[in-house]
This record gives sequence, structure tokens and C-alpha cells, in this order.
Amino acid sequence: MLQVGESFCLELYEYPSSGMTWEWENQDNNGIVSMKKITFTSTNPEPPLVDSTDIVLGGGTTAHYCFKGEGKGYVVVKMAIGKEDDPDRYRRLNFSIRVE
Repeated sequence: MLQVGESFCLELYEYPSSGMTWEWENQDNNGIVSMKKITFTSTNPEPPLVDSTDIVLGGGTTAHYCFKGEGKGYVVVKMAIGKEDDPDRYRRLNFSIRVE
């Protein structure tokens, strides 16, 4: 739970060089939360993402997605990472936020 004006951040690993970045799928300005992305190069990268043929899909970075309570209410945030040309390989992260 957040108060109006408070923020929290998620740290997510992504692969922008291969088009694999997290996106907020349902961000249709709900008036309850806003988000700002800050990307940092990882100093201790996780193992590279590999496809089914063992081909490395690019280098990774750590991105911080910071959400701020803008107005009172409840929202389910739906994040996804994947390539637009291959929607079957999307990974999703859903979480709820209550702002009071």
C-alpha cells in the first residue's frame, strides 16, 4: 500500500540490444499510479538469455521501474517483456497497488 505521493521501485533485468525490454501493458493513465523508468548497466549481469537453439539474445541491463501514488484507488499493473514479432515468448509480471 502506498500513500499519495509515495513511490516504490522494481529492479528488472532486460535485454534492450535484442528488443527485450519491459513494458507496462495497461498503463492507460489510470490516475492512480504513474511510472518512471531508469536504466542502469548491470555490474554483475545474470546469465544471458538464450533461445531454444542456444543463441544468446543480447547483453542485459538492470532497469529500475519506479511507481508513484498519484490518486486514491486500486490498480493491477501488467508488465510484459518479449519481442513484438514473437508474442508467444512474452513473459508477464502482474501486481496490484493500493493508494490511500
